[in-house]
Amino acid sequence: AGIAKPDNFNGKDWESFAAQVKLYLAVNRKKFPTDLAKIVFVLSYCKEGKAKQWADDRRNQILNDDNLGDESLGTWTEFWESFKTRFQDPHWQQNAHNQLLALRQGNQLAADFFTKYHELCRKAGYDIETQEQFHIDLLKNALKRSLVVEVLKITPKVTTFAKWEEITTEIDHNLESLDKANTSAPHPTVPLRRPPPPIPNRPLPRPQPRSQ
Repeated sequence: AGIAKPDNFNGKDWESFAAQVKLYLAVNRKKFPTDLAKIVFVLSYCKEGKAKQWADDRRNQILNDDNLGDESLGTWTEFWESFKTRFQDPHWQQNAHNQLLALRQGNQLAADFFTKYHELCRKAGYDIETQEQFHIDLLKNALKRSLVVEVLKITPKVTTFAKWEEITTEIDHNLESLDKANTSAPHPTVPLRRPPPPIPNRPLPRPQPRSQ
């Protein structure tokens, strides 16, 4: 399957949109042979909110240019820097850092938790391999307590982030599969025991007269 096209951009979470755009353009280089083709592609996904207003101005520049925008918006690099300056949160790395510290697994699967964890690390500019112990300490507070306990029981001690991710994801997946199996399995029926036959009503003996 090919790379999905970017989501529509409304002016928020520029970093996620930028990552989607870069990945799509990198995989589909032949579809965008010129700077203008790449610029128009990006503008076509700015359909909401402040991003739409900004993109409309750029589209009008192209339409009003006799050369169809070949020079009105500059090079791709110039356009991208202008786009980035307009919408990138100046505190995005600090915000990602704060979100990473507050991240908890909760009721989600470990696999989903790690997807979010890696996304925040990328935004915060962290290299997990060079800061391994810091990230393992974060995992001890963020993952379900039961998963952490299972990893801490392992001998020899698990000392890499990759191993923590592998082991906890596998354990959590197995537990999830077991829960689903137990939920879907039919419960055994217990045969009802027949009630004992009723005791027949017998007349009470008449009292005997007392001897005089």
